[in-house]
Amino acid sequence: MSTYRIESMSDTIVAQATAPGEAAIAIVRVSGDRVLDIMSALTHSSKTRESHRAFVSQLHDDEGAFEEALVLPMFAPRSYTGEDSLEFHVHGSRPTIARVLRACISEGARLAQPGEFTLRAFLNGKLDLIQAEAVKDLIHAGSDEALKVAHAHLKGVLSDSLEGVETALEEVVADAKAALDFPEYPTGDGLETRHQVVVDGARDTIHTLLSRVELGLMKPRRVALCGAPNVGKSSLMNALLGEERVLVDAEAGTTRDAIEVEVVHEGRRLVLVDTAGIREAVNEVEAKGIGLGRNLAEKCDEQVWLLDAVEPVWPESGWSGMVVVSKVDLLEEDERAALQASASEAGVEIRSWISSVSKEGLSSLIDSLVGGGKLESEAGIPIVHRRHVDCLERALESIKSFDLAVSSSAPLDIQSFELEEALRWVAQIRGKDVDTALLDRIFSEFCIGK
Repeated sequence: MSTYRIESMSDTIVAQATAPGEAAIAIVRVSGDRVLDIMSALTHSSKTRESHRAFVSQLHDDEGAFEEALVLPMFAPRSYTGEDSLEFHVHGSRPTIARVLRACISEGARLAQPGEFTLRAFLNGKLDLIQAEAVKDLIHAGSDEALKVAHAHLKGVLSDSLEGVETALEEVVADAKAALDFPEYPTGDGLETRHQVVVDGARDTIHTLLSRVELGLMKPRRVALCGAPNVGKSSLMNALLGEERVLVDAEAGTTRDAIEVEVVHEGRRLVLVDTAGIREAVNEVEAKGIGLGRNLAEKCDEQVWLLDAVEPVWPESGWSGMVVVSKVDLLEEDERAALQASASEAGVEIRSWISSVSKEGLSSLIDSLVGGGKLESEAGIPIVHRRHVDCLERALESIKSFDLAVSSSAPLDIQSFELEEALRWVAQIRGKDVDTALLDRIFSEFCIGK
């Protein structure tokens, strides 16, 4: 985070909170010490207003009245940011929105930075860092399952679990420090069995949380469909979509530009990338298409090589992705067995047998491509951010170091140090003692008005 952002937390900020573009209604959000002055100036009224009670007023700037708005004041601390806040609900034309923003700026506000409203909510104790990240996840959720996880994290499901771990470790660390400072402390010069039980419980909770990691849930998995021309990549894409979205033609090489489409399967998102058929290019345009397809495939989470059941072209040497046989509706049982034998001789593992015509194998294929299971309850809400995983893994390593220190009868200050490290990593997930660079990285990914 830049020094400017931290030092500017006392500024009054303004931003459009709704999506850009024309709409029936747009919301302009203001937060900071100058909210009352801005409300008075734009409404031409010094009347005392009640928090969370909307009223209708003409808005004015230096040129006169320009809009009738619904004005909603929300005073500290009962606001999203914890500061005095204000919303103008206006007609969603670009000139109107721009005029409201200019009027607020002329009265002492400045344009908000990305995520600055939520950053202020975090700094003012309205949200912890997990909940702040969940706000962003709610905005960008592309599936019902992602939405469910974001809501659970915003409600504090993960935060509550981690608070329990923090409290447990804090208790043991406090007793260890007391024993170090005061020889007459009840635990003497070491920790008791009950302390080990507490640490074991914290370890078990961390293990449980790490068993639920699904880092790809909040963003779609990208799957590249690769193979020789005319193996059925476009047909497979249409079959999985349930509609004719991609051009299919008997002529080889009709797909030149990579085509991307999104599929939602049981609440999870999947982006399919249909790439140009890989062969010796017949012209420069096709060669460029093949090169583009190769580059895109390397950046995808999964690569699928489609193998034509009738005229198989085996994947290139070093292929590490999935191999799927297409057009199996054209095979007899003995032909399928022969193809399996050929695959074994070539050292190729066939993962699926499918037909875009008969739909054979499509359901199991998309299940394997999407990955993960369905969420059953809040108790099983997964961890979806790499930052959380990294902190938990480091906390676990510190607890393992504590166990080693105990088993080797290391001095109490060494044991205490390892537990303090574990506590620090767990606490950092909720936003305690985090550096400004981390905050900048997290909140810069937000939209301007949130």
